[in-house]
Order: sequence, then structure tokens, then C-alpha cells
Amino acid sequence: MKEQKQEIIRIVEDQRLQGRTITEILRDLHIKRPTYYSWLKPKNKTPQRRAIELTPEEKHAIEKAKDEYPHLRHRQIQGILQNSGIYLS
Repeated sequence: MKEQKQEIIRIVEDQRLQGRTITEILRDLHIKRPTYYSWLKPKNKTPQRRAIELTPEEKHAIEKAKDEYPHLRHRQIQGILQNSGIYLS
């Protein structure tokens, strides 16, 4: 499959040198443009970031805010914490 993709990419490049548009070439090959361009993108996947664990002080501040404002949602609690100098995301 990878070899077929590379062959198609080479064909498209050769046809481009002859003055044809990529859209025309892909239409003749029955390949959708998004598919072709996805083949051109590098497949380097970055490792997923690991969440930073909360400190005991941060956990305590969150629990305190939740107890004081049980009617608020998490983003609103986050705003209250930010106003008191604790920045979490």
C-alpha cells in the first residue's frame, strides 16, 4: 500500500512538470484531493503529554472552592481559583 501511494505521488509530480494541475491529475486517477494531501503530510506523531499532578495545596484549594460554591461549574471554580492566584488548566 505504501509503495502504491509513493507511486501515485511520483506520477502526480511527473504530470505537474508537464503543466497539468493537481486537481486534473487526481480526477483522472480517481483520487480525492484530501486523500492525496494526507499522503504528503509527515506521519511523525508526537508523544502525548502527560498531565502534571496537582499539589496537595492545589487539591485543597479546589475542594475548598467546591464546598464554598457547590452551584458553580468547573470553569467557574477555575476562575475563582485564578482570582486567588492559583492557575490550573
